[in-house]
Amino acid sequence: MPLKIHFLAPDPATFPSGGNHYNQALADALTRKGCAVQFDTDWPGNADMVLVDSLMYPKWKEQLPSAPPVFLLAHLLPGMLPDQSTIRLSPKGWTGAITTGTPTKKYLLESGWYEDQILVLEPGAETVLSVPQRRSSPLRIAWVANLLPDKGILPFLELLETYQADFKAATVQLSLAGSKSMDIDYAAACLEKITRLTGVLEYLGPCSSAQISGLLKRSNLFISCSRFETFGMALQEARLHALPILALDGGVGNHLSIATESVDQLAKLIERVLDLAQNREQMQRLLDLAWLDRETYSGQVFTWEQQATQLLAFLSGRR
Repeated sequence: MPLKIHFLAPDPATFPSGGNHYNQALADALTRKGCAVQFDTDWPGNADMVLVDSLMYPKWKEQLPSAPPVFLLAHLLPGMLPDQSTIRLSPKGWTGAITTGTPTKKYLLESGWYEDQILVLEPGAETVLSVPQRRSSPLRIAWVANLLPDKGILPFLELLETYQADFKAATVQLSLAGSKSMDIDYAAACLEKITRLTGVLEYLGPCSSAQISGLLKRSNLFISCSRFETFGMALQEARLHALPILALDGGVGNHLSIATESVDQLAKLIERVLDLAQNREQMQRLLDLAWLDRETYSGQVFTWEQQATQLLAFLSGRR
C-alpha cells in the first residue's frame, strides 16, 4: 500500500504563494516516488501522515488529534517577524517539523523544540542548463514577487514614481512577475501605481516556471523588496540563472553571496540601481561574480526527488 500523505494547506492552484509552490513541487516529487498525496483544508480522516502548512497553523494549533503523525510544514510562522519576536510556538502535539531554512529552525529551537524533531528541507531546483552571457547595459531588471504587503511592492512603486524620469533617462526597464489574486485590495493599489509607470515597469502577471526562467535569462539584475525571507525561492532561481541580486537587509534569505548586495532602505536600493545603470564597469563586475557564484551554488542545490527521499527518511524515523 502506498504511503498516504496529506498536505493540510490551501489549494496551490487558487493560492499560488511561494510556500504553496514549494508544497506542490514536493508533493509532485513524493507522488513520483509512489506516495499517495493529496491536499486538504479540513482534517483528513484516512492519512498515514499529515503535513500542516504554517498558513493553517492558527486554525489547528489548539485541536491537533493524537493520530496520525502530524508534522508542521513551516514556511513563515507567527513570531518570526521583528515586531512579533516575543511569540513562541509550542511543540506540544506535533510529531515534528519541516522547515525551508535555518532561520525557521532557529526560531523553533528557541520555542522549545528538540533538534531531532526538525528537518531543514530547502527547496529543490532543476538544473538550469544554459545561461546567456549578458551585457552590462542597458539594465534589464527582473522582480519576482506576488502582490502582497510583506513583499514590499507598494512602497517601492510609490518611491519609483518619484524616480521615473531618472529611470527613463538611464533606459532602465523593470519587469515584475507575480500573482494579483492573493490580496485583492492591496493588488488593486499596486496596479493603480503601475499604470503611472509606463515605460519604466512592465507587470507580467502570474508566470509559469518556464516563463520565469525566460524572464531571468533576458535580465541582467534581480531585485527583491521584501524585508524578511525564510529562504527566498525566487532568489534561488536568480542565482541559478547567474543574476546579481540587489535586496533589502533581511530579505536576502539564504542567499548572501559574492554577487548579492543588500541595503537598509528602498531609496538606497533605487539609487544603487541608477548607479549601476551609469557604471558599466561595476555592473560587469557583478555579472562576473554572479557567474562564478552560479558555478559553485549549482553544486549545492538538490533536486526535488532528492528532497523527497530525505523527507521520507525523516518521516519514517519519526513514526
